[in-house]
Amino acid sequence: MRERILTAALTLFAQKGYYASSVQEIANCAEISRSTLYSYFTSKKHILISVYQFYLDSLYERLQLELIEHSEFEQRLHTFKKILRNYLSVPFEHEEFLIMQMNEQNINDPEVANYVIEKRNQIYKRLVEILQYLGGKELNYCSLDMVIILNSIVEEYSTVAIYDRKDLELDDLVEYISQIITCIYKGFISNQIVPLLEAYDFSEERENENENEIDVCSVLKRKVEDLELIIKNIQLSREEFVEVSTSVKLIRKELEKSQGGDLIIILGLLRNIQQIKDLRYTVDVCTSIIQQNYLK
Repeated sequence: MRERILTAALTLFAQKGYYASSVQEIANCAEISRSTLYSYFTSKKHILISVYQFYLDSLYERLQLELIEHSEFEQRLHTFKKILRNYLSVPFEHEEFLIMQMNEQNINDPEVANYVIEKRNQIYKRLVEILQYLGGKELNYCSLDMVIILNSIVEEYSTVAIYDRKDLELDDLVEYISQIITCIYKGFISNQIVPLLEAYDFSEERENENENEIDVCSVLKRKVEDLELIIKNIQLSREEFVEVSTSVKLIRKELEKSQGGDLIIILGLLRNIQQIKDLRYTVDVCTSIIQQNYLK
């Protein structure tokens, strides 16, 4: 039922726009009552966030192919093409999402905007890893510029293929973009181009490297508040609700202790709730914060 509501909402958002679509229209499109819709989603904004979550999570998951080490660029390029095909298949499979995005350029809601920024930063961070892998040590210095270039090419050609209805085959597009990226890499080498972005200009969490433990603990507490908010707004079975709510309460209790409590306990509790897809991204952020700032 949840997916049915999201599909109906996305169809309306693509056709009419987010602001022009009402909750009642979404319920009608899904062929359910308004009260049934509200048993799954608390508001139209919650539906929109869930639409973004589904799409952006799909993009991120398609980037998770293992990066097998190869000394030769051509071998790494072969792996890159596989990942790129997975990545590009998402907009090809979900045309209505791109149409919605292009029709609704300005959704003036800080909660939605911040959520999308966090998700996109997660994707960008993974793309940096992939481009660093493709370029190898010799070309790591330009990896951030390459991510910006790659993402721009992907977005523009996806728009041409879907929104302008140009007859572009997915495999042809993968091959074409791979050739362009290869040429740009060669240009960095042969023309000694200096990249605009340095290695640490772009990161998922713009935290100071010398941030003390109290500050990091505060960040974790805010993320726990995010988890509590999400739990209130998603559909869980009674057993799931009890388990994740109990785990979050215990995490908060640990964070209230001096020096942030027992980090091993907190990581274990995070793993308990990671199985819930709607909570997975925030859990991963919490885990990353702990690993980067405490467990060195």
